[in-house]
Amino acid sequence: MRILLLGGVFRSSYCFRAAFFQNHQIKECIMATQHQPYQVISQEADIEFRYYPAAAFARVHVQGANPLTVGFRQLANYIFGGNQANQSIAMTIPVVLEPGMGNHDAHVSFYLTDENAPQPISSAVQIAHQQGRHVAAITVKGVVFQARLDAIATRLHATLVAKGRGCSATPEFRYYTPPWQLFGRRSEVLFTLTDIPTP
Repeated sequence: MRILLLGGVFRSSYCFRAAFFQNHQIKECIMATQHQPYQVISQEADIEFRYYPAAAFARVHVQGANPLTVGFRQLANYIFGGNQANQSIAMTIPVVLEPGMGNHDAHVSFYLTDENAPQPISSAVQIAHQQGRHVAAITVKGVVFQARLDAIATRLHATLVAKGRGCSATPEFRYYTPPWQLFGRRSEVLFTLTDIPTP
């Protein structure tokens, strides 16, 4: 099995740039406290095995440079009323980045607390329903660059393969803290486990 990493276009750190936060409302939105729930099944060294129940996400497909910034701009429009109900939607953490099968290709999403959230106006934003799944995750604390997360993804994938575990070829990166927060930062690297039946 070949692991597909983010590559050069994603090597910058959590790439919400300062210019992106010119709208103070967006900055307030990022200070989210609600997060996608999960259950810790077991832990081996720094690898946490979790179960995530079925959930809904607002999701965009992004191609080109700075996918996290571009993707979140599109999601922010949906959050601040760019939906058929013309209502604001609670922002949650983490922001999720899923690299695609090729370079310059990714999905950016965030968890919806309401599975019946209003439909987006923009066709770029999709409501995706994810089945319950088991994952292997490593949590990284402190300021970290994408290159380190890539290296952790390589190690995690190799460890799972060595243990005979089936897992996704592509990692998932989760970011819990905004870029201006220097303390208490948290990022995660996840792989979906494919050797456990989906509930």
